[in-house]
Amino acid sequence: MSDATICNSQTVSCVNTGDVTTVTFTDVLGADGTGNVTSIIENPLGSCNTLVVSGADCSGCEPPILILEDPCDCSNLITVGNITYALETITITPGLAPYEVTVVNNLYDNMGNLYTSDTPGVPGSGTASAAISTVGGVTTLTGYVIADGSTLFDLTIIDANGTTDSVVGGGPCDCICEEEITFEVIASVCDMTGATIELQDDLGNTITSIPLGDEGGSGTFGVQNCGNYQVVIVNAPSCYTDTGTDVGPRALTVDGIGTTNVLFITPQDIPTLSEWGLITLALLLMCFGSIVMVGNAELVTTSNIKLGKNYQIPVNSSILNTAFLLTSILVIIGFTTSLIFFGAIFVSDIIGVAIAGPVFAYLIHILIVLEKGNN
Repeated sequence: MSDATICNSQTVSCVNTGDVTTVTFTDVLGADGTGNVTSIIENPLGSCNTLVVSGADCSGCEPPILILEDPCDCSNLITVGNITYALETITITPGLAPYEVTVVNNLYDNMGNLYTSDTPGVPGSGTASAAISTVGGVTTLTGYVIADGSTLFDLTIIDANGTTDSVVGGGPCDCICEEEITFEVIASVCDMTGATIELQDDLGNTITSIPLGDEGGSGTFGVQNCGNYQVVIVNAPSCYTDTGTDVGPRALTVDGIGTTNVLFITPQDIPTLSEWGLITLALLLMCFGSIVMVGNAELVTTSNIKLGKNYQIPVNSSILNTAFLLTSILVIIGFTTSLIFFGAIFVSDIIGVAIAGPVFAYLIHILIVLEKGNN
């Protein structure tokens, strides 16, 4: 007999005919892992029907023992599809490889896929036995169990000697990892009625949807399990998107610490002077300088309009009317040019002209008055 493992007190088939007392087995796996072990065979029947091996001392003959190490390891969690799993490490000792997984329930790989058992008599054909590995002489099977406080897994294996053992574990495995997800949408001067804000899983599947209102809104998606999510605004109106504000999706990770808030905000206008504001400011400054100069000149044709007790401005009605006429002609020419080259007259220009036009006309009037006074 060759290429076999012979265990103490194991009944084996007769290998010789007649009465024998000893048989030498070659290529027999001994206790130290070496071959060519001589085994003493007793033949109690005095004939070669069956032989009982009583002298062999072989490794791998002990039944496998499944030991669950660090059950429900909450320090090694994974989240797949917003389901949290805890690590389970099953040590197989010692047994004899290869190992066949005959039963496995509620045990998952690190991608959230259920382990499968082997085809009977075909070790390694299922995903569970394929996950068995030996490192440093220690054989383990690692998997994950749902950390919901109630799910149990069970596992049964059979080794090459035909010895079977089982283990049940995982529950109650309650690794609570959750936190609240809140949102805030700030859309100044924009009615977002009809738009919604959605919480989705990392695959884009909608978990919950909340309607928005005038200028956005704020609220909560509630307490969610740890994992990866994304938030997106659906059916956002043009008054929101035209500002350049994104609608998502905004990716976020829930880690069980504090509260996660998602903020969407339209750009806020910073008060600054526009082009027309700068023009008006420049005209006012020029008017002020001109008034100071006019005040020092002897202008018989100029009357003063009092603005309080100590301040007055010079006004010549006939010259001011002429200045307004000249300004009106310039405005007409400007708007006509805008229509020709741009095809439109812009509201901002109309407002700007309405403010800056009178100031410009008064400045022209002051300059004319000043020139006449000097002459």
